[in-house]
Amino acid sequence: MAEQRYLFIAGGIGITPILTMIRAAETAGTHWRLVYGGRQIASMAFLDELAGCGDRVTVLPQDEKGLIDLAGLLGVPLPDTKVYCCGPEPLLAAVEQKCAAWPEDALHVERFAARPLTAPVLDGEFEVHLAQSDLTLSVPPEKSDLAAVEEAGIEMLSSCREVWHVRDDRSGQRTGSPRLGAG
Repeated sequence: MAEQRYLFIAGGIGITPILTMIRAAETAGTHWRLVYGGRQIASMAFLDELAGCGDRVTVLPQDEKGLIDLAGLLGVPLPDTKVYCCGPEPLLAAVEQKCAAWPEDALHVERFAARPLTAPVLDGEFEVHLAQSDLTLSVPPEKSDLAAVEEAGIEMLSSCREVWHVRDDRSGQRTGSPRLGAG
């Protein structure tokens, strides 16, 4: 089996989590490469630190060099290569599209916010089975799993409440109702 390789793609401040991954790959002695795009060189973070990495790093300020050539970079799947990407949503969507022919486990993306919902996760009622209490609950579409579980008298730790109601910023209309474990 060939040595594992890593291709890191960062856009803008997406370099922050990618830089930690690069440090780990460097410490492990693993082969890696970074393509880092930003609007302009003056706004791109960590360039001094990346300068010491030599030709493994390609810096592409958009105002000088244009957008990252994702077709050239990702057009042909590379054996034993994992792709890690972090940046603005349009970059992530483009990388996901270009990696469609890659093995299913090759691409990993880091988002600063959940992917926007375009439709409800589920349209109708569904059931949740709680293994420890051997309890099965029906969850109507207007309720989250968490709310149904808590209404049944079972306490759960969760950080979901802050994102349960998703609204379209322009109209105020509900666009989805994320459910525990759906994202």
